[in-house]
Amino acid sequence: MENIQKAILTLLHYNTIIRDTLEYTVKKKEYNIEHYNFKKRGVLVEIEQNTPLKIFLDKAGENGEKLLAKIKDFFEEVYSDKSTILQLSGDQLRVDHAQHLTIFEHVILIHEEIFRITKVHTDYAKNLNLFEDRFRNLIKADERFYRSLVYMTLLEDLEALFLEFNKARNEAKGKETPQSNFIQNDISKITNLLGFSRQNTTITDLEFMEIVDSVFHLLENISGKRDLPIGKTFSDVFKEARFKVNEFVRKTETIWRDLYRPIMDEFVKQSTKPVEPGEA
Repeated sequence: MENIQKAILTLLHYNTIIRDTLEYTVKKKEYNIEHYNFKKRGVLVEIEQNTPLKIFLDKAGENGEKLLAKIKDFFEEVYSDKSTILQLSGDQLRVDHAQHLTIFEHVILIHEEIFRITKVHTDYAKNLNLFEDRFRNLIKADERFYRSLVYMTLLEDLEALFLEFNKARNEAKGKETPQSNFIQNDISKITNLLGFSRQNTTITDLEFMEIVDSVFHLLENISGKRDLPIGKTFSDVFKEARFKVNEFVRKTETIWRDLYRPIMDEFVKQSTKPVEPGEA
């Protein structure tokens, strides 16, 4: 495996750590402590050691410094011992589910920037004729899985906020209140993040675009820009959209994992192989 290929894999691996932080926007009975500690270590290690990401950021001037600052802020707010979002308590990880938006904003913005850096490296590999089909297929599968996971987690929070908003307006007999305005602000942040992800996608296959369409038709339904289907309620359209997205997440995760594991196993094997005399 060539150095540029290894660099691409380290960037993809780092983005899986960023992506998998979305786990903490999903309510579960318990969270794996080993996985949490792995992610906690991984967020900073790539910008503290002489890695492809650190080398790239050091050469990127002010833009590199800004991304470094974003990553450090992400760590401080989400993974540090001072975090109010994730807190270890004995052998359990406590998650403050009232702070999902903070996780979303960090993850989605940082992931997008790492994705762009990965593209710089893949373009370089293409120029060297080192961008093999297995890398091309993995990167496509990685993006399809990531974007569908973003849609899945954001839609879950959007539905909860939409119900909360309607309840607040009904209790106020249709009038705006500080509470309803606060909820509306969070809804706007969610829809903006959905739009940001769609704007930056490079995936164009019809199966994926059908998922995108179902999400944004739903947004048009709840904003009043599209009529509800005849005989359907808001609950119905949320349920249908979320079912489609959730099924797509399951499918794309399997495809991604089947491509990711063998290539990463090869990378790890080569990285831990003793250096033979004359190879250094």
